[in-house]
Amino acid sequence: MKKTLWILGLLIISVGCKKETTAKEKDANETQKNPVENTTANTQDTSETTETVDQKPFDWNTVEVTASDIGDFPFFNPPKGFVYKRDKTYDYYSLDFYLNDHFQTIEGKVFISAFEMERDQNGKIQPWNEVLFRKSFAEYITAMGGQLLFEGKVPQETMEAVHKEKDGNYLYQHIIGAKSVYRSPISIYAWNTGGKRVLVQVWASSAEGQIGILELTDFEQTITKITADHIKKELDDKGFIALYINFDTGKSRIKTESYTIIDEIKKLMDTHKDLQITIEGHTDNVGQPKDNQKLSENRARAVLMALVEEGIEESRLSSIGFGDTKPIAGNGTEEEKAKNRRVEVRKK
Repeated sequence: MKKTLWILGLLIISVGCKKETTAKEKDANETQKNPVENTTANTQDTSETTETVDQKPFDWNTVEVTASDIGDFPFFNPPKGFVYKRDKTYDYYSLDFYLNDHFQTIEGKVFISAFEMERDQNGKIQPWNEVLFRKSFAEYITAMGGQLLFEGKVPQETMEAVHKEKDGNYLYQHIIGAKSVYRSPISIYAWNTGGKRVLVQVWASSAEGQIGILELTDFEQTITKITADHIKKELDDKGFIALYINFDTGKSRIKTESYTIIDEIKKLMDTHKDLQITIEGHTDNVGQPKDNQKLSENRARAVLMALVEEGIEESRLSSIGFGDTKPIAGNGTEEEKAKNRRVEVRKK
């Protein structure tokens, strides 16, 4: 009897231990499925780190000054065996460089070019050589005192964020390698000669290569006030002048700031009593052609009536609209569309 009770006791203890173990395992599994406290802590830490990185601008004082004579912009010729294609030079432009773990927009004098291999005697382009392309620039720039700032792939999430923020046209004009920079490594170098500060970005894939060169330069303001004398000179030289008179969006009401241009046209008409002009309205291609035609006519007429209200005889004026039929630029970007939204004054 005692032996039976002793065996029964052992069974009860064993079952109790098994239940306790099972409960602990269940708690552990639930913790793994719902690690709320750990996830919150990690998210906070990551957020603070990202905010700190994004606020760090590029500091030119970190680039050692070199005594090397790096020459004049754009500073070097293509490596032997390579030729420029689609190269562009801007006296003042901007490029985006991946510095301090994010893209920074830097302005100055810019040279951008893609490359291809030279052609053989039969006119066939030689096979692309990525290794030679990269090494040629790396060896030359560092030998001339250039400092390597970054080398590697841009994180995919960084590029995706840029894609969402910028349109495709911006990417191809301002980021060397455009959408592919996170798939192929880029190299970014800096020259600081004391008198010149230059950034160079080299990008290459197994099929092609590109460079972007930017020399920091001071911005020079070239906008001057439109005056009666300026309008007269353009009319004498070309027979017309394009004026960017601002209107309310989709309407023919002249904005207040554009009445300074109306005043200058009036001064011209007052000084030259025999002058007669035609006022032409032009729009971009946004909207229906028939609506643009009507809008251009109304805007040209609004300028005419503004001059009449200023005391210019209506018999010296005429107006006509051309809608979107006579663009002076493409309509692919906002800058191009803005050029097409214009009023032209022509001498009769």
